[in-house]
Amino acid sequence: MGNKKEELIKKVLDENTEVIVDDLLLEEDLEEVVASEQDEVTLRDVNNNITDEFDVNKYLQENYSFAELDDMTLEEFISKEMEKPQVRNLKILIDGKSHLKDFPKFEDIMLYKKNHGGVFIIVIGLDFEQEVFGIPVELFVCRTIKDSDHVEMLEENPNAETDLEYMKKFMLSRAILFPYIREQDVSKLKVGVVDILLPAIMKHSRYNPTHKIIRI
Repeated sequence: MGNKKEELIKKVLDENTEVIVDDLLLEEDLEEVVASEQDEVTLRDVNNNITDEFDVNKYLQENYSFAELDDMTLEEFISKEMEKPQVRNLKILIDGKSHLKDFPKFEDIMLYKKNHGGVFIIVIGLDFEQEVFGIPVELFVCRTIKDSDHVEMLEENPNAETDLEYMKKFMLSRAILFPYIREQDVSKLKVGVVDILLPAIMKHSRYNPTHKIIRI
């Protein structure tokens, strides 16, 4: 790690060459340099569903136990979260991008995560599409579906698990924290957006889990 840090510092201070922000964010000592490179952080840097390389098991392991969350203040929680590169990327993005003015503040998203546990951001669209074609990038802050949500869904509709239209409206209206979407508004979302959101929320909620059984 020491050699890597020296190489990065040399790139920034001596060679004055372009430095990859994700690399810089691995080094806490280079926070000032990262702040000066804010424009290089894109929405794709905070999207943990962007490629098949994302490891949902590793992501879930980075979350905290219920007892740990109850014992943490928001300030302590944010301090721990800031150890993660994707969280630092998110803070830089929110602090430095004026077009996200209607997006929740960084502290609000951290409060979402502390209160709900599994919280993730889904970015739909590309910066390139927005800049060249004027197609806006859409951001959704989501939480995982809990067992209590599942119970509520079945109490409302015992056939919910086979009624895809009902399940889709129920899950998305509860899992999407931002922007606020009512059940009756889910059908107004573009079909491609729904096709991305629903599988991602189900995956992160472990509706289709991988597991093994160890017989003892």
